[in-house]
Amino acid sequence: PSNNTHHPPFRIRTNVEAMTFSLHHITTTSAVTLLRNTWMDSKWQAKQLLNVIADHQWIYDVQLTHIFKEKTWKRLPKEWSDYLYGLSIKELSILPVKPPDGCPKSLEHFITACRMFSVVREVSQEVKHCELVIGKDVARGMNPKKLHEVSRLSGYINNMCQKAKCNSVVDVGSGLGYLGQCLAVQCGLNVVGIECEPGRVSVAADRMKKLIATSSKLTDNSSNPSSGCISLSSTDTSQNEKSSLNLVDEHSAIQMDIHSPTDKDIHSYCHCLNFHAREHAKCSFIEKDRDEYEDKGNQIGYPGSFSTVSLILDDSESSKRTFIQLIAREASKSGNVFIAGLHSCADLTPLALNALIDLRKSGLTIPFVLISCCYHKMTLQPSCPGSSFKYFPLSSVLRQEFSLVSKKSPNFSINIFGMRLAAQETISKWLGQDERDHILHSKRVAYRAILEVGMERANCINALKRTKRRPIKDVAMETFENYFEEVLRGSYMTAGLPDLSVYNTVVMETYREFKEYVPFVEVFTSLQVCLQGAIESLVLLDRLLYLKEHGIGAKLEPLFDDAISPRNVAIASDTLFCDKLCSN
Repeated sequence: PSNNTHHPPFRIRTNVEAMTFSLHHITTTSAVTLLRNTWMDSKWQAKQLLNVIADHQWIYDVQLTHIFKEKTWKRLPKEWSDYLYGLSIKELSILPVKPPDGCPKSLEHFITACRMFSVVREVSQEVKHCELVIGKDVARGMNPKKLHEVSRLSGYINNMCQKAKCNSVVDVGSGLGYLGQCLAVQCGLNVVGIECEPGRVSVAADRMKKLIATSSKLTDNSSNPSSGCISLSSTDTSQNEKSSLNLVDEHSAIQMDIHSPTDKDIHSYCHCLNFHAREHAKCSFIEKDRDEYEDKGNQIGYPGSFSTVSLILDDSESSKRTFIQLIAREASKSGNVFIAGLHSCADLTPLALNALIDLRKSGLTIPFVLISCCYHKMTLQPSCPGSSFKYFPLSSVLRQEFSLVSKKSPNFSINIFGMRLAAQETISKWLGQDERDHILHSKRVAYRAILEVGMERANCINALKRTKRRPIKDVAMETFENYFEEVLRGSYMTAGLPDLSVYNTVVMETYREFKEYVPFVEVFTSLQVCLQGAIESLVLLDRLLYLKEHGIGAKLEPLFDDAISPRNVAIASDTLFCDKLCSN
């Protein structure tokens, strides 16, 4: 309608035609259904997300523990605050998906747009059917979240490797080796893990040794290929379990330490494990025993192995060259290699994407699946107007859009607070909380924020130090007084603290001033939950567009239950998919 021109229509591309509609004429549910059943152009989708985020920067541009210090409730439009403060906790809990009756149109448009333009998180049945059942030896040490991630991702990788006829995997950010060791043991794949933290490399090596040591030696069952046998392989090493492998030219000093997972005295095959493994999987062996066991190994099938490379992956030429040569070396062994990353932190995913692009330019198309996390830990170095990060945005499309938005709104920026929100829990977690969960959350955030204001007013903001970094128990959250006592009990006072009675008085006065705003925490959090998916989707779409600009076809694939693992959307591509998409 002409009298609502301040709400611009959104354009949706269909397979037949582009149709224009106004959010005034559709409900939130029907809008989401319409868009998700329609093919969307990633470029158009990213533009819409950027506009929504820019218009509501005030929702993320604050540190949560500073909401009382900055009196963030004053940022809410009056019609929003009048409506939101009148909602019960139950009504507030469903706000991000179905606003209760009486919702202001501007708020409804914001909620609808966040849902419409965010990437889909529901996992397909095809992905669910790929999930592996992890054996107890391989699963040892994994918490339920990690077990869910490894079982789902390892099955997905195994399926993609079979399609690409690939049996070599490079695990970027391999951590403690959970994923790589599962791929080796249960899928029969040859895995090289890349990890920058020496402590994690060491733990992964120890875990591999224990995994092998706790497995039985080959028995009569090992000669029967139909038993689904799988084992591990390693290489001969020195006493410190390291051998140096030079993967670059003779003029380079860059070397990487290959950490062997076994001791010299572990000479046998590992016990064949009766798991959901690749058919006719093979037991392999230590290099020095290879000749002795060659005939037996050939009877069983494909090899599986795991080793870890200690490498700091950054944007230096030496690091990139070493990483690319490692991938090329693994690809030369079997004709192809698969790149995997389970929650590749901060800059790791962008750096891996750059390596894939360099390999593509050299004529080598590598299948991959990368799942990111910790967006707020990316290098802080503004790459374009409106961004605080070196590796965001990556695509030229979004760089141009950021420049346009920044001209209209000079103060606009997706900063560390925005990226921290993108790395938070998703709507699914919010919907799964009951009334008690919401009350506890509001108290935890509010009490901490109020305490911080009180300490600052008492001129002792840095005088209170926690002795142990552990959460305050739920029982202590009944009242602010109980919370304050628990904080003091688990802390110590540094020099320069004013009289304790004065300190207590100031803090309690601060609480009495702000206690009526404690319910604001859940109101504000509900708005952040809406925007969380929008910001993360923009990051993911930017990376997808970046790959497409460089001739690499990829897709966004939800792999995990986001109520268990919130960073559940992967950027994935196999060679067949890539070639088909690029040809189109």
